[in-house]
Amino acid sequence: MSASWIPSLVSAFAHLRKTRSEKYHPVRRQWRLTLAAILLCAVAAHAQLKIMPLGDSITDGDGSSNAAAYRSGLYTRLTNEGIAFDFVGSLNGGTGFPDTQHEGHGGYRADLVRDNVKSYLQKNPANLVLLLIGTNDLNQNQGVTSTRNEIGEIIDNIFQFNGLIEIYLATLLPRKDSHQSEIEELNALLPDLVLTKRSQGVKIFLVDLNTRFLADPNWQTARMFDTVHPNDAGYDVIAQVWFEEIRKNHAPQVVREFQDNFNRTGPGLGAKWAFNSAMQIKNNELVNTSTVDAWDRFLAIPKEMTNPRIIEFKYGANSDAVGRAFTGLAVMLNSADPNTADGYLVFHNVNSSTGENTIRLHELREGVPVNPAIQIEPARAPAPAVGEVFRVEIATDSDGHKFTVTTGGVFDGVLIDPLKRQGNEGLLYAGVQINGATNNGVDDFFATTASDLAAPGAITDLSVLGTSSAGVTLQFTAPGDDGNIGQCTSYDVRYSTTAITATNFNLAARALGLKPPSLVGTLENLEVSGLQGGTTYYFAVKAVDDGGNTGTISNVVQGTTALLAALTDNFERPGPALGEGWVAGAGVAIVNGAVHNNGSGYQAAVLSTRRDPREVSLTWAPTAVLGPINESGILVMASNATSRPNGYFIQHNNSSGKTILWRVENGTLTNQIDSGNSFGGQIGPGAIMRVEYNLTEQFNSFTVFVNGSFDRELTDPQKLENGPYAG
Repeated sequence: MSASWIPSLVSAFAHLRKTRSEKYHPVRRQWRLTLAAILLCAVAAHAQLKIMPLGDSITDGDGSSNAAAYRSGLYTRLTNEGIAFDFVGSLNGGTGFPDTQHEGHGGYRADLVRDNVKSYLQKNPANLVLLLIGTNDLNQNQGVTSTRNEIGEIIDNIFQFNGLIEIYLATLLPRKDSHQSEIEELNALLPDLVLTKRSQGVKIFLVDLNTRFLADPNWQTARMFDTVHPNDAGYDVIAQVWFEEIRKNHAPQVVREFQDNFNRTGPGLGAKWAFNSAMQIKNNELVNTSTVDAWDRFLAIPKEMTNPRIIEFKYGANSDAVGRAFTGLAVMLNSADPNTADGYLVFHNVNSSTGENTIRLHELREGVPVNPAIQIEPARAPAPAVGEVFRVEIATDSDGHKFTVTTGGVFDGVLIDPLKRQGNEGLLYAGVQINGATNNGVDDFFATTASDLAAPGAITDLSVLGTSSAGVTLQFTAPGDDGNIGQCTSYDVRYSTTAITATNFNLAARALGLKPPSLVGTLENLEVSGLQGGTTYYFAVKAVDDGGNTGTISNVVQGTTALLAALTDNFERPGPALGEGWVAGAGVAIVNGAVHNNGSGYQAAVLSTRRDPREVSLTWAPTAVLGPINESGILVMASNATSRPNGYFIQHNNSSGKTILWRVENGTLTNQIDSGNSFGGQIGPGAIMRVEYNLTEQFNSFTVFVNGSFDRELTDPQKLENGPYAG
């Protein structure tokens, strides 16, 4: 018996799920300054660089007397500069210095590093990679273009693992053999490679070791141990160049902070402040004692605190609602002189007549606010109360000067000056500005130059909103830049066909082309594209802020992409195997462009690459004979993609004149569930049989057509099968 047929699977399948949970956690600064004093301090920033030296024997140390390559010289330079760092890697090598870890694998080509770099980073996480690779590729005649491409794939894999890793890509060293021309050709391709990767969001820098090496006309004798490896002098040159590039981005910075709780007699603020004479200490608070109803030049500015990034104060007990509504922060000032300072005024205002609750951004010129305001936004926080903290965090990018406002620990909004009217000088100040003729008071002033050290908030309500054949829409509530305050810079979205955890998060594929984050509390919809149809994926997200801090991993969700709109297989190929995507019994084979059963009994052929179709059809071959046609048909709702599934078999039997719905168990027809007279007429060679699904909560029903004409409706009221496959 033989059967010849051509199936076509059609699906209109999608998963929809939507959940939302919004939660805010107020974040408050814990003030610990109890003495009546002013504190101005400088402390070193201690963010440690995890540096992975990555490459071949030139990273390992061949040719160096201490087997440390450039690593010992780089260690000394970074340490003397005061840069906090740690070399990381699975290998140890070198003497005379304490930090010998690296990933310099002797004899490795770029493709070997490409295939293993994610494993290296998983075992020894890094935030900076020194990549020097390609020498062995040229030794083995791998070709310049293929080597460049494989270096690009190393970069892609590092970026996929963690998009925040800085990659320092080195040009290859000159060599004393016939491959020198290939070195020059490959090095000439690296600048464009770096520019391309940078445009894709990779943090990558080109480090020109080659040019520095060639700067010594005697480099072949003065800096080389053999044909390709440097000597100690050559490795010292490499260490110096790496050091210079790292220092450009990671020179040790001094974090300066200024605090004042005003717990002293006064009335003057003291030598650390520049202030209008009306700005005085009263009842251990900073108060504007003037009876003039104006903001003009009523400023108090710390003179020695420059370029603060975060500024805040606490509303004092001397203030009432009106006084608090007219107390603000003067920021990005070009001078510490209250009479001449240009900059911005930011404050939270509640209109006592209308109750309108807003945050406001004004330009300051010579200490006087300019009207109208640059921006007025509805406040997200309620009216401030005594003891609550008003905070402004400053950032600048291509969109303008940005001021993230927090009131009472609640995110209050973001104010932006897209024109950057002020605050463009190299030395800037900040202080307090209070309108006169009010009951006002400020306590616990604080300012810092520190980078953003607070991680973004966690995403806890990630869900799959919808799917298509090539993508999934994720939905969640946008977290804040600092916990649940502010606006993040980007999202790190990962997906995998296996479950994602905090441990393997960076090994999952990274979604690209995502839109930038919205303000905290906004319901985000993110499209993840480039997926395979009919596939179940797991998804997880981390938020990233402008300081490079990442939030904790979100809850993990899964979604199944829809099948493609239609799939047709005409079996016009040599065979005998049905080919990729098909799972069939031992006797099922392609013969002369048609599927035959060359075995005994009923045998199944199941399409494994498409699930949950809603329509399936087959066409018998022109050479098919009536007997086998009579005993063949369509397998629907198969339990799995095996040659012996459970499911339903739909048969149009010419001999009985009936169309039959069989139950299939372990690949065997067990019992008739439904049958009836066939209305579509006889079938023969070239005939087309089509089955449409009609699945409800009450029954599984199938409408059968023969050559385009209605044949029979078949129903299983018990819904015995629910598999996703067909064949």
